[in-house]
Amino acid sequence: MHFAQVRFLTIKVLIADDSAYLRKKIRDILLENELIEVIDCAKNGKEAIEMVRKYNPDVLILDLIMPEINGLDALKVIMDQYPTPTIILSALSPQNMDSSIQALLIGAFDYIIKPGGLGAKELPKFKEELLSKVLLANQSPLKKSHTNLIEKSKKTSLRQEIIDDIFNFGKYINKLSSIQECDEILEEIPIKKEKSEESYELSQSFDDLKKIQYLSEENHRKIEKDQNLASNKDLVEKVSKKVEKKSIISYNKNASIKIAQKSLKDRLKNKAIKKQFSTKYEPIPLKTKNDEILQTNQVKPYKVQEKTISHALDFSTIKNVRINSNIVIIGASVGGVKTINLLLKSIPKNISCPIMIVQHLNANFIENFVSILDKECEVKVKEAENGEFLQNGVVYISPGGKHTEIIVKAEKPCIKTFIGTPVNFCMPSIDVLFISAAKMYKRRVLGILLTGMGVDGVVGLGVIQKFKGKTIVESKETCAVYGMPKNAIKKGNVDKILPNYEISSYIVKFAS
Repeated sequence: MHFAQVRFLTIKVLIADDSAYLRKKIRDILLENELIEVIDCAKNGKEAIEMVRKYNPDVLILDLIMPEINGLDALKVIMDQYPTPTIILSALSPQNMDSSIQALLIGAFDYIIKPGGLGAKELPKFKEELLSKVLLANQSPLKKSHTNLIEKSKKTSLRQEIIDDIFNFGKYINKLSSIQECDEILEEIPIKKEKSEESYELSQSFDDLKKIQYLSEENHRKIEKDQNLASNKDLVEKVSKKVEKKSIISYNKNASIKIAQKSLKDRLKNKAIKKQFSTKYEPIPLKTKNDEILQTNQVKPYKVQEKTISHALDFSTIKNVRINSNIVIIGASVGGVKTINLLLKSIPKNISCPIMIVQHLNANFIENFVSILDKECEVKVKEAENGEFLQNGVVYISPGGKHTEIIVKAEKPCIKTFIGTPVNFCMPSIDVLFISAAKMYKRRVLGILLTGMGVDGVVGLGVIQKFKGKTIVESKETCAVYGMPKNAIKKGNVDKILPNYEISSYIVKFAS
């Protein structure tokens, strides 16, 4: 009897663009990576919606200016009905820049600037950035959350299925064995799974957690036809001995549920197994030969490396300054546009402190970003200007392509913007703002690090703590990319971990 091979995980990508030339170029670039599968291409927004519904892609690459239904309207439908991690293709034109910010506010995962002509100079950079962002978007919790809601309505937990199978020993048997003996045992014993189109078997040893091997539906039906084998007492005893010999779990035909649970618990002493069978009883993830490639791409996205600040910063205390309020400083990267909008909408107009924000964003998008925030929020939002004094009740967004920090002018806190050396490969850098605020405001500063990839802001949070200020990071449950917050937690630079919808109330409380 032959069983289906272990499935290799691929990232299903749908491309939507009205340019046949660009569709082909993007498709060719993506197919160079063995983890990526381009499932189809759409030439307008209407087709994009239909294909998302049909294929349920892992990542959507979406142009905004298209016929019939434009990309922005298509995205609204997709995010409402078929939530999909989406990378926006944006051109540097006024219409595109405004639409790109709107798309990010709706929930697009990220954006990528269209190259002028995909020439020899622009192509390598575009290619590297595109592949990196697709791999990163595939890890977005957006799709996972949507899929989990569907799966929860269809399946019981894996742990409960195992327990049910033990209890109904006379009918069905799930085996835990080494990979080499899967076929041999399965040939001798029937397996049946209910409430699922596909069946799977767990194979592992105490030393290593092995793979989940999926069985094809066709082979599953073949097994079911041999149900009469289960009644063969000698065969059952034979198979049971094999399982017992592997020290995985012993089955007792007459055991109660409690005995079966205890037996299972006693056998799951391996640390890796305990981790997989957590209190939530989530399925063990499928591992493939491509895992190492995928992990490499995940931790080394475009122009992001696990490095600290790329030039020396001054950590000395700033003196001779009059401070008459607290201050809130916020840093964000991928996924931050939507989160910042969410936070600021809950901030009252008369908040009694200034708020400063660094959002990693193309410089051409900042003006539109600030304009939309100022219209949608009660609090005043503006782009930070060099030389202006900080005022309570104002939100200052760092300009693109420039660092922003706080200095002393006439014994008052004052904004300084400047072009300098990138810090953590970023300009503006979150660390530059955080460190300057900590030196100036000391215990009266609240530093907040939101969703994003990399380490920018991690050192800054540590400096805030050094000066007795407060620090918050966004929790994993709401992060589009759980990178910067995770790294800050690892460094021990965090006082509180909060989902984004709880941060605004803490800001208001701290300000007063």
